[in-house]
Amino acid sequence: MPPPPRYSPAEKATLIAAARAQIRQGISRKEVAHRLGVNLASLSGWLRESTLNMLYPPAPPTMPRNRSA
Repeated sequence: MPPPPRYSPAEKATLIAAARAQIRQGISRKEVAHRLGVNLASLSGWLRESTLNMLYPPAPPTMPRNRSA
């Protein structure tokens, strides 16, 4: 069983917003990750995921059809 997530969704959103603000100022992702105390790979993944969610919002979950009908 995988370990529980280290950051809550609210903490992640705060970190992503802070990272985006610093990146806009011209600071490298590596330095941003170091300043925020986050793993660079995690930060890059979060930024990519949030960008994709902005461009292509996730579809709402659908209930499976009843095939016996």
